[in-house]
Amino acid sequence: MKDAFMGGVSAIACVMALALSGTAAAQTAPAADDSAEEARDEAIVVTGSRLQTGFSTPTPVTAIAAEDLVKTAPTTVAESLQQLPALSGTQVSSSSGRGSGNSQTNGQSNLNLRGMGTARTLVLFNGSRLGPTNVVGSVDVNIIPKELIQKVDVVTGGASASYGSDAVAGVVNFVLDTRFKGLKLNASKGVTTYGDNPNTSLSAAFGAGLGDRVRIVGSADYFKSKGIPYGLNGRGWMDHPTAGYPNPVAGGVATIMAPDVRVSNASYGGLITSVGSCPAGTAGDACRALVGKEFVGNGILQPFQYGTNVGSAFMSGGNGPIATNGITPDEERYAFFGHAELDLAADHTLWVEGLYSNSKTYTGAQPSRVNGATAFTIYEGNAYLPSSVSSVLAGATGTQTFRLARYGLDWPTTDVRGNTMVVRGALGIKGNLGGDWSYDAMAAYQHAHQDLDILNSIENRKYAAADAVIDPSTGNIVCRVTLTNPGLYPGCVPINLFGNNVANKAATDWIMAWNTADIDLNQTSGEANVRGSLGFGLPAGNISAAFGGAARKLTAKRTVDALSDDFIDGTGIRGFPASLQGRYGSYAFYNPSPLSGEVKVYEFYGELGIPLIADKPLFESLAATVAGRYTHYSTSGWEPTWKLGLNWTVSSAFRLRATYSQDSRAPNILELFNSAQVTTLNSVAPYSTAPTQYKLGGQAITVGNPKLETERAKTLTVGAIISPPFVPGLQLSVDYYRISVKGSIDTPGSQQVIDQCHAGVMSYCNLIVFNNTTVTPAILDGLRADDPVFVTVPMLNFGSARNSGIDAELLYRTRLGSGDLRLRATGTLLLDVRDPGGCLGGGRNEVGSHGLNCSYPRLRGNLSANYSNGPFSVFLQERFIQGGVADGSQTEGVTISSNSVPNVWYTDLNLSAKIGNTWAGDAEVYFNVTNVFNQAPPPTTTAVRSWVEASNPALYDLLGRRFVVGVRFKM
Repeated sequence: MKDAFMGGVSAIACVMALALSGTAAAQTAPAADDSAEEARDEAIVVTGSRLQTGFSTPTPVTAIAAEDLVKTAPTTVAESLQQLPALSGTQVSSSSGRGSGNSQTNGQSNLNLRGMGTARTLVLFNGSRLGPTNVVGSVDVNIIPKELIQKVDVVTGGASASYGSDAVAGVVNFVLDTRFKGLKLNASKGVTTYGDNPNTSLSAAFGAGLGDRVRIVGSADYFKSKGIPYGLNGRGWMDHPTAGYPNPVAGGVATIMAPDVRVSNASYGGLITSVGSCPAGTAGDACRALVGKEFVGNGILQPFQYGTNVGSAFMSGGNGPIATNGITPDEERYAFFGHAELDLAADHTLWVEGLYSNSKTYTGAQPSRVNGATAFTIYEGNAYLPSSVSSVLAGATGTQTFRLARYGLDWPTTDVRGNTMVVRGALGIKGNLGGDWSYDAMAAYQHAHQDLDILNSIENRKYAAADAVIDPSTGNIVCRVTLTNPGLYPGCVPINLFGNNVANKAATDWIMAWNTADIDLNQTSGEANVRGSLGFGLPAGNISAAFGGAARKLTAKRTVDALSDDFIDGTGIRGFPASLQGRYGSYAFYNPSPLSGEVKVYEFYGELGIPLIADKPLFESLAATVAGRYTHYSTSGWEPTWKLGLNWTVSSAFRLRATYSQDSRAPNILELFNSAQVTTLNSVAPYSTAPTQYKLGGQAITVGNPKLETERAKTLTVGAIISPPFVPGLQLSVDYYRISVKGSIDTPGSQQVIDQCHAGVMSYCNLIVFNNTTVTPAILDGLRADDPVFVTVPMLNFGSARNSGIDAELLYRTRLGSGDLRLRATGTLLLDVRDPGGCLGGGRNEVGSHGLNCSYPRLRGNLSANYSNGPFSVFLQERFIQGGVADGSQTEGVTISSNSVPNVWYTDLNLSAKIGNTWAGDAEVYFNVTNVFNQAPPPTTTAVRSWVEASNPALYDLLGRRFVVGVRFKM
């Protein structure tokens, strides 16, 4: 990996050297003109409404210029935006390939404002809505042409009245430079300090005018990186992870946080976890002594090395399998964009644009595992069983069996490959209607195709192959089922399970296959907008107005392979686990279901900007905004949204702003039409206090609900902007926000269904099946660990969500010596976060929790400094994440041994030098180091049934220190 990186660096270095030749004079070039630099848009508040440009909106908006994006993360825009405190919950493609299940967001970067979910964050492309790139309704921002981005506006307040559904947490608008002229080239190579995850980024953009009436711009982007799969990778925190799991010692806390957590109930070559009924006496002693031994090599039996604090699934230390997943997938993507404009007349312009994107990911996941309630049952007489073991079983009375659990390194790993293709075309017109009235209209079509495949074991086949016997007529090793039920499993290939690298390829090819899910999303949309001044108003000024309408139609269809959409039948297979019989989906995990649906939306809006007072003492200006939108959804009917705003400029040094709005989020395709999403049950029986009773077995089956209604949110923001005249160049904003959602769309969660049934609520008991029988509270309370329970969890408008906090931003600019210094600080202080689908069930404040599904540190902040002097620039950034607790539902010393998470600081550095008058025009070389001090992520999560997430990828840097070197050209 290092050689590949160094080869790429050498190539870039050669380009740099050519660029530097003949440019000695450029080193003494004068600094850029100050007036041009002043024109760079870095104001805290920019236009955030549909009103005409120049009318200040009371909605908080942060604008990030393109040059600031590339300094914080040179390779992808999403990773740069993720560093903003308000967008810290964003899923980036470098982590999304780890497995996203039914949402099929593998390889995508989906923005998440306020940690309220990607479905409550609206993404705009030059002010227009993009179609979704997955069934949960979010947009992969990797499709945005990176080199043409002029700035990104982040609206951190409810904006549904102005922009439509899904803008509950806010809006992120990518503003492109569609009038760029010239040519830009960018090339970079990167690698981590561990020598892994090498990556290459190439991008280009061009723009030109064809005569006086035609303008064209275009871009191309390419990115490729090598992932970090399952296995040891040199990161101590992951190779030997600290995690929480049920305490095996009675009388102590329920959960212990232990170092070097490994799997205790399986081994790579096969672990004997139990035996059948052994007789008394010597023969029985030898039989019982098999428990706790593992197969290594070619069927050699030896004692399994247990660690300490050995539980039913995990232990600390020992030589059990590594329980973590990989860190990041292989990625490769390319995208093309083109935009052309034709001036029809002096005031009217016709435009057309097209976009094509294709991204691929490949994740090296865990080995195929068979343990716990679904471990193999091995019978006396198994043809591959070493004689040392078969003789022990033969010496016992009756037919003897033992349970065997293994992580099959000799089986193909359960790899995940994803592919997303997006094609979008749009046609529009814009212009002036006379006076200060303007208009724009556009129509667009977008097609997104996704293919998600997982190399997976087929449940009934692997148990049929495991029961290998000698065919008495031929002497060959065959699957027993071919003798007892000929024709039931034609082509069955017996498999050797006893040792390392003993399984033959023909057997693993028969028991494993790629399960597939293909999704097609098609959106046709159109909108028209008019804005201007009404020509009348109060003495403070004329009223500004904007109004318009939009329509869109979204269709979705998912097709899956036949084995995914089937029920398991283990009839005729000896030793087939009862917990799997009749289960939906024939694969070990991820059995996607077919999906089909359509949503039509029509909406109309209006917005007014009303100047109330102007040029009075303490009232340089006072203006109100009023906006309303009426939207019809084909699934739920009409939905109103509205916003009231007030903007009070006391003086040029002090401004107050406030908004109050009703916003909405419509249910997405998956929530409406999902036929069945099956996942392994990860729930605790309510009676459970003893460690051995910690988890139930079985599955949770999530189903969609076409009768869902839209979520309704009330959002309040109140803030101030200060620009003190006695500190030139300083600007500070502070905003309080509170978002309250009613009718929150979510599933009650399998644990909540179980808890409610335990409490006697029969409507929830009706959702639980055990042994083909609907349970009662009495049946539920009689269950034990790993008992196979099937829980149906429908999508419902069943709860309320809340999110409140304080945002602050500071900008300061001054001359320092002969250069320019720019300081920027941003921070978010969370006050209250509650969500019925959250880690604490909605009734408790989740602020301060850092667990895998609960990423809400109380305080996040960034402080950056950029110093430019002539051609040289230094950018230094410090990122802060306040500590808290790993699991907000636990109490340290009472229910968990350790629950604290420390404060974490990250330091980033970017060095660049501009070079003029090269053979390729103006050039800039840059060197970026992210996480300079290689800060390791803290342990934040507890172990779940078969794996450990060593830390929270939504909050912390899992890659470690990494380097990027590159060069940019502009002609």
